[in-house]
Amino acid sequence: MLFFLQFYLIERSEFLRVFISSFAIAMALHFVFDIFPKGWSRGALLHIPILKLELRPFVSKSFLACFIIISLFISLYTTKIFEEYILLGLFAIIKIIRDIKKEKKLFRPLILFLVAFCLIGNLKYDFFQKELIKNSSYIIKQFDKISKKII
Repeated sequence: MLFFLQFYLIERSEFLRVFISSFAIAMALHFVFDIFPKGWSRGALLHIPILKLELRPFVSKSFLACFIIISLFISLYTTKIFEEYILLGLFAIIKIIRDIKKEKKLFRPLILFLVAFCLIGNLKYDFFQKELIKNSSYIIKQFDKISKKII
């Protein structure tokens, strides 16, 4: 991914920019699902093949968390406008929901992705937090109206 980013910094191609943003979000999703394995043993742990070293669960989790942050940061860096970043996030949420059967998990990966996505997005788009709070209060009001009609 860093190779593509370096190439983008030289080339500045629009296609490459969109490709890197999408690829970075896909990698972040992959790492999000990897951080919640069925158990922290052989296959779930990160390995350093040259040294024939298997990392401990805490170290593996730490590296995966760093990879998630780096991937989201690269995706954020390569977006031009806020709507583009939100669109990537929506596609990622759809992908998480589509993978429920295959991964057999939803809430922990979804929550981790949403929190990391919002925190990282707030670095570049400082109005992100304001919009999120405004829209969430609107959604809560709509839920309240609907629940009153049902009851």
